[in-house]
Amino acid sequence: METDLDLKENSRALISRKVAEEGAGIGYVIRDEWVGEDSGWRFYSGDEDALFFMEPDHMIWASLKEIADAYPELEPLLNAPAGSEYRRDQGGIFRPAEKTPETADRALIRALAERQGRGRDPFIFVIVLAVLAAVYLIIRALLD
Repeated sequence: METDLDLKENSRALISRKVAEEGAGIGYVIRDEWVGEDSGWRFYSGDEDALFFMEPDHMIWASLKEIADAYPELEPLLNAPAGSEYRRDQGGIFRPAEKTPETADRALIRALAERQGRGRDPFIFVIVLAVLAAVYLIIRALLD
């Protein structure tokens, strides 16, 4: 099956180090907007949390073709539009993920992955978030 992404030899995607280096399988995939060489695909094991993404090098760039070659079950998904999300079920089949409201953890994970993916320094973002969280906790403690 040929996809629109096959036409771009330099297409890249962000993949969790848990998948790429630690051998965890891909359990969750998201398609964001395609920008330049960035295909918009994000590949996760599915058990990453916000703390995992505090380290900027926990997501790495990889060739989309290499990822698709290593995980042929992804091929039918690769033409999905931006905003698509899939989760692997217990039978190993990727199914559309249930759309749920974005949680704070998920928003942080997406923002950190996007900032890393666009070459921005995620440490500044993390510092700002940490300061905002500290201010929130102080205000909450004062009000209680």
